[in-house]
Amino acid sequence: MADTLLNIQLIYSASADTIFDIRISVPQGTSVEEALRQSELPQDAIAVCLEQGRLGIYGEKVENSHILCEGDRIECYRPITADPKQVRQRNVAKRLRKPKNRK
Repeated sequence: MADTLLNIQLIYSASADTIFDIRISVPQGTSVEEALRQSELPQDAIAVCLEQGRLGIYGEKVENSHILCEGDRIECYRPITADPKQVRQRNVAKRLRKPKNRK
């Protein structure tokens, strides 16, 4: 009897400009870690994901040993490099400085 294959999506953002969106099929009973290792993601990226434990499925944190279900999207989160509050404040300040276009 052949194993049932699950269709999984893997998202990894190496930087703001580089995003990996990989779709793979894995046997039923595959863990997040096993799926990462079977993917085409670069080995250094896989190591970072697994060592830092910043993994989720549809925005919810999961462990490396989490067993996948059909249609799961594995997300590997990178560390935040800028304080979101400060970024918003800078963006607002820029908008306030721009002159409004008048007709």
